[in-house]
Amino acid sequence: MRERDWSSDVCSSDLKILESVGMEKRDFVKAGVATSTVQEFDGENITLTGVVIGEKPDTETGESREVVCLKTSEDEFISSISATVKESIVTIMEAFTPDEFVAGIPVIVKSRNSKAGRKFFYIDLQRSEERR
Repeated sequence: MRERDWSSDVCSSDLKILESVGMEKRDFVKAGVATSTVQEFDGENITLTGVVIGEKPDTETGESREVVCLKTSEDEFISSISATVKESIVTIMEAFTPDEFVAGIPVIVKSRNSKAGRKFFYIDLQRSEERR
């Protein structure tokens, strides 16, 4: 299965939660039906209000894969299985308090291409000039 196809189904009911911030119980239910993927938000500013990091078995191989579900200020959930998204989110989680997450952290979804032409996504903090 292509990464995009798999990641659109990652936040389902068999998600084993490893770590979260800024989430309420109802948010875990909403994350369970997330259909948006980080690729759909490439270059867009979002306000991050919560994060779930977990594991989910791949429906084809049964192997466990890590997944990140981002909660936006618009109560939308965005999923990703990208290691670079997870790395950038873990850094943001370490830099901000849970209260700051609830208040909202302005971020931007970015991508870059490797020398081999593969596209990598990550989450970056918005600079003041990037904020709308």
